[in-house]
Amino acid sequence: AVPILQPSHGQHRKDADAIFAYAEGYDLNYYLHFVETLLATKFEGDLVIAIAEKKIVEKYVVEYLTSVPNVIIYHSDMDCFDKDR
Repeated sequence: AVPILQPSHGQHRKDADAIFAYAEGYDLNYYLHFVETLLATKFEGDLVIAIAEKKIVEKYVVEYLTSVPNVIIYHSDMDCFDKDR
């Protein structure tokens, strides 16, 4: 199978457990609380997180997430309308 999406940051580890999350519209404090709480459990697997498209995510959110080991980021581009209509 060939993946349709590629992460914008990070790489999956085939031998690691993974937690998947989707979060959109939150500020940095939300991501800090979520990730730091997970890290406090001593989880050593991958955190695979889909967040909003790059142009609407706070700069500090991406900077923080990319600084955390084993975080894999997917950006979801939101095309909510048909441009031809």
